[in-house]
Amino acid sequence: MGVDLRLHSQVLPDRRDRSPVHVVVAPTSPEEMRRPLALLGEKLPLLAVTETDILLDCGRLEAASMQGRTPTMRLLQRAGLAIVVVRPRLSELRRLAVWLPVLRSGHVEVMALLSQRGPYAESEIAHTLEVEVIGSLPDDPASAAIVGGGAPGPRPDRLPLLRAARTTAAALVDRLATVGGHRDSGEAVLGTVVPLTGGTR
Repeated sequence: MGVDLRLHSQVLPDRRDRSPVHVVVAPTSPEEMRRPLALLGEKLPLLAVTETDILLDCGRLEAASMQGRTPTMRLLQRAGLAIVVVRPRLSELRRLAVWLPVLRSGHVEVMALLSQRGPYAESEIAHTLEVEVIGSLPDDPASAAIVGGGAPGPRPDRLPLLRAARTTAAALVDRLATVGGHRDSGEAVLGTVVPLTGGTR
């Protein structure tokens, strides 16, 4: 049986008359999330054939996920592309290095999205970890407060954080075209499922 997530979604307003963006908001309780995550992991192949790219916020990667025991890991294993958000600091990059073989074991393409500041450049991280860096988000608490809490400030298109996010989104759109085309021939998957993880621990 197919799943139409649009029946459970909210539509983001768009002033530019582009295709609507449907958002499914997660419950606040982790316990309430277990069943929906498990169901979503089972239905991802059906959702992908709708020719719609699906972006999932999977939160942090937990140690238990390494054995594939969690709904989050099962989602990742069925994805076309996984993006890991990581700070460019030694401790976090070491954890990412441990996680990369686990994520790639399911034939999932993995990319890194850098967040905040650190002593390592994008090119150095990409070369050392052999992972593509899709973009970098600045350490910008003022913009985050405006976006997340409705604090007063300049127009969104002037915020450094949102400008960087827009650049990253454009790069992701270009990259999805490549990933989707590759998967069509071998798996009959027309859309691409992209989990976005909030780092590792």
